[in-house]
Amino acid sequence: MKKNLILLLFVISTFVGCSHDEEMIYSCDKAVNEWTIDNLTFIQKMTRKDWLVLSKAEKRAAYRAFTQQQRINFWLDKLQEVKSLNWSIEEIHHIEKVESFIKDHTEFMNNKKLSDEELDILEKYFYMWLEEGKSVYGWTDNIGISIAGSGEVAKNTKGELFDEATEYNNDSDLTNRGGEECECNQSVFSDFCGGAGPCVESKCTEQADGCGWLFLQQCNGICYRVDYEQVLE
Repeated sequence: MKKNLILLLFVISTFVGCSHDEEMIYSCDKAVNEWTIDNLTFIQKMTRKDWLVLSKAEKRAAYRAFTQQQRINFWLDKLQEVKSLNWSIEEIHHIEKVESFIKDHTEFMNNKKLSDEELDILEKYFYMWLEEGKSVYGWTDNIGISIAGSGEVAKNTKGELFDEATEYNNDSDLTNRGGEECECNQSVFSDFCGGAGPCVESKCTEQADGCGWLFLQQCNGICYRVDYEQVLE
């Protein structure tokens, strides 16, 4: 009962955390948003190598400011890097299907929110792609996400990433994180927190993109490091 109350307070507090007006908002963190606006010219010349050294909040904001070609180059670079790991030839061909999707849907990489039809295409494609990876090659959800759901460097073929340590929620600090920006996409197809989750759906931002498959889905949740079933008790 206590955990239910804490989770409810958490969701309510994040609901009012960040509201958007007609001005472009890159981050709900005022300092990060101002940094993005002040450095927009530099950000729009960044490579993925430049992006990797930013903080997590800066990474989300900077990616939202990327041009269409930057986003395409970002993911093609990531996939080339992933393919250098110790995969089988067949697995590499399966990874290359993500490259083909990007090249066939370059319009998805512009700075506009995807339509419901486009989101449906994206979600169905990656659902089938990941399910094939799991059934044919023994992949896990985390392996698929490490390939096409995270911009971080893949540590190995097991779905582990080289990533800065991040402190996530636990049941003692939820009420202290009101207003924090969403950091993951919670959908019916996958949970993009990997081992740092689950991704608890929340209204902490007003549907900003930059999460999910190829960062094309909306950030609608916060990674919550506690057993989900315990939260719902």
